[in-house]
Amino acid sequence: MTSLPILNTPLSSDHELAGASASVLNKIDFGLGKEVSFIQLFKALTFKRVWNALQILVALVLSILTKRPIVWGIPPVLTIEPTNVCNLRCPLCVTGNGTMERAYGRMDFDTFTRLIDEVGNRVFYLVFFNQGEPYLHRRLNEFVAYAKRHGIYVTTSTNAHYFDAETAEATVRSGMDTIVLSVDGATQDTYAHYRVGGSLAKVQSGIRALVEAKQRLRSKTPYLYMQFLVMQHNEHELPAMKRMARELGVDRLLIKTTQVETIAEAKTWLPRAEKFRRYHLTKEEFTVKRGKGVCIRPWLTTMVNWDGGVVPCCFDKNGHHITGDLRTDKKFLAVWQSEAYTSFRDQMLKQRDDLDICKNCNQGLGLFI
Repeated sequence: MTSLPILNTPLSSDHELAGASASVLNKIDFGLGKEVSFIQLFKALTFKRVWNALQILVALVLSILTKRPIVWGIPPVLTIEPTNVCNLRCPLCVTGNGTMERAYGRMDFDTFTRLIDEVGNRVFYLVFFNQGEPYLHRRLNEFVAYAKRHGIYVTTSTNAHYFDAETAEATVRSGMDTIVLSVDGATQDTYAHYRVGGSLAKVQSGIRALVEAKQRLRSKTPYLYMQFLVMQHNEHELPAMKRMARELGVDRLLIKTTQVETIAEAKTWLPRAEKFRRYHLTKEEFTVKRGKGVCIRPWLTTMVNWDGGVVPCCFDKNGHHITGDLRTDKKFLAVWQSEAYTSFRDQMLKQRDDLDICKNCNQGLGLFI
């Protein structure tokens, strides 16, 4: 495959790909994946979905202008957490470092199908990822296939430890459009420094299995992104990561920044190169390079945890801002228009700096305009 030059882009939303808590800095293409991705997205667009997106956008603009939370339609982008269980112990992840406050579990298939049956004709983009490793849910490919039967564009993010030949073929056959494959080091020592308990050899084998399954089935999808989270201990391996991405046959390499919560974490994990940080860092403090203005997420997207709890976005990792529960509130629309969700949007419009989950987020309307 012929590589294309790095595409320098502004810091963008975590949800651009798969909800990961990091911002895309650079993208390196190795094939025609970008074109395939756009074609798949275009296929997901219908009159109902376009009309719904227009309603939401108009409501967002009116909300900003009037400082009152107005909502029409439903979120065109939906994030679903299949599970918050993980096989790795990544130090900056609430699942990996043991600071997860929510119970652990896996989403019930009935909860998922009821949600898709209600909103599937208006949602056009579905992300299967939040906390945890999605492929630890044994029915994930069934979830994907069900969403694809509704014509929805589907993506996920994985640590790629669970792709043997059989699972890789089932993943391709499910109809998954894109997969983000987290690979944060070119050597086992570097990789396992953050991906504690992980095996780089197993990850590479899994990626090869996906590439081979696509070739065997003559499928252009899923479009494979390999993600490199740049940190202090691995930034020197960026050239090696580019070579590895080419050798493995993925469609694109993503170079992304990482999120920290404390000054100690910032000093330990943030890379030395300023361009790879999402923070301004001094000896005493760190501040996020946040986009100015209202965040668009409470209008354009929502987060459904494995247990059916609905929160405004993926930065609410421990579920402190539950706006509804799909196990008791059978209709998503009731949650989307609930008093709790309205109150959150109202605070977003008037007092965003007081929202705890927004303090470490770089999202803002200024990033888009």
